[in-house]
Amino acid sequence: MNATGPSAAVGRLATCTLAAAVAVVIGSWLLVTPPNAGPDESGHIIRGVAVVEGTPGLAKIEAPAWVVFPDIGCYALYSERPASCAPIGDEPDVEIALVTRALDYPIWGHVLPGAAMEVSSPSTSPYLPRLASALLPALLVISGLLAARRRSPLAGALALLALTPMAWFAFAVVNPSGLALAGAFAAWSGLLFVPWTAGAARGGWSPRHEWLVVAGIAAAMLPRRDSIFWAATVVVAGCIATDTSVFERLRRLRTGPLAVLVVATFAAAWWAFDNGRQTIGLFGLSALIVATHDVWHRLRENLTGGRRYLVDGGAVAALVGVAVGLVVTRDGGYDVDLLGTIIGETGSNLLEAVGAVGTLDARIPLWTLLLYAGVVVSIGVASFAGATGSRERRPAWTGIGVLGAAIVAAWVLEMARGNTTGTYWQGRYSLPLLMGVPMLFGLSLVDRLRRATQQWLGPVIASIGALVSIVVFVVAVRRWGVGTNGSWNPRAWDTYGAPVSTTLLIMVHGSGIAALAWAATTRHTTDAERSEMTSSQLEDD
Repeated sequence: MNATGPSAAVGRLATCTLAAAVAVVIGSWLLVTPPNAGPDESGHIIRGVAVVEGTPGLAKIEAPAWVVFPDIGCYALYSERPASCAPIGDEPDVEIALVTRALDYPIWGHVLPGAAMEVSSPSTSPYLPRLASALLPALLVISGLLAARRRSPLAGALALLALTPMAWFAFAVVNPSGLALAGAFAAWSGLLFVPWTAGAARGGWSPRHEWLVVAGIAAAMLPRRDSIFWAATVVVAGCIATDTSVFERLRRLRTGPLAVLVVATFAAAWWAFDNGRQTIGLFGLSALIVATHDVWHRLRENLTGGRRYLVDGGAVAALVGVAVGLVVTRDGGYDVDLLGTIIGETGSNLLEAVGAVGTLDARIPLWTLLLYAGVVVSIGVASFAGATGSRERRPAWTGIGVLGAAIVAAWVLEMARGNTTGTYWQGRYSLPLLMGVPMLFGLSLVDRLRRATQQWLGPVIASIGALVSIVVFVVAVRRWGVGTNGSWNPRAWDTYGAPVSTTLLIMVHGSGIAALAWAATTRHTTDAERSEMTSSQLEDD
């Protein structure tokens, strides 16, 4: 370390530490979560087995009984009951007919865990399928964090803040949401933190940058039933924040990344058109969002003043019209009471997006949630407070729009789906969009603040993000170990048969997330930057 920034050796150490720390954090969640305690985890494992065995259209398959054991019904949604009420090791070693509720999911997020199940045994299930399921999310998260860290320490901190405890948990269990979230994160990081130069060849992007964004978009659009909508919205929001068009970015892609994106889009379209009216509608809505954005962007380029505001108002009115249309034309007709119930769940859904893991009953403490929300809001306020023009305010305004869009989209999609309970939606469904909010709020600060300021502010923000992750991890272990009314002594929590001591996992997770906070905000200073900084210091002297 010297006056001008971290040395190349420190930069390489930070890169290796970042990759290892991501693996440690995901691995800690993977091992500490009781079997089948992920959202419908057994159903997604069965779906994976069916996909690998070539019967993806069957809801019922013959498989070993231990695939769905233990039965978590004794403690799921009962937060005061420990996971030890579902004993491990009593699984019958016979094949039975297993039914999955994940039949209508695309196959892409189930291939790797399904393949892992083919070589699993009662002693390795569900940990081996979880490991296989976590491989691609881990690579995408590492790549996204590295892209942000290369931009600046503050960018690295914002990216880490976007990775809520719910995201880390989703990466570690067998559920296609993990891959979709990791893809959205990589796409956000690439679109926002890799500078785009309009006049440069290929926007000034290297092949590495293109592959990051394309891999992220593909991973975001393929695994879930609603993935295509969230992926399209992420791309459009990223383009709005950076004042670019989707077409402009696409036409500058190299052949390889463009081909992958085209194939992924056709795969998403094939599945949509093979699975009924709702999925076809989501695919069409996604295409409409992208096309409408580019038309809006083109119109704004040629207008000034009040006419731009008219175009903006027209775009918002069109979106509202589509949302209202979807709500009132749902199967069963418009239901005002149901809509009221859905809207009333908004606060709970936002809490879930930050930290309500397991079966949504290991919940982030209120003070921790307020701390997280306060930091995100403060970043947004700081972006507006120091902005000197509309261009500097654009990312923060986009962040507000993304937050509003995520909330309204949850209402609309739940209404359109035809569910009548009003409690179908879960916060992680909206997380591909919501995780962009901290990055959007802070993007103008990344461009505006001096390097010295970012070097202390970045670690502060990253430390708060790490603290939130540690608190939720501890809360989850206690909930599974002794229930929410049980002891606060960590040594009493190792009750439910985790393959590694839960006390040890708490320490390993804490060390991993702390190392990640350091690595995400430690950036190697290039020779050119070092020379520029030295010259600036000489001028000041």
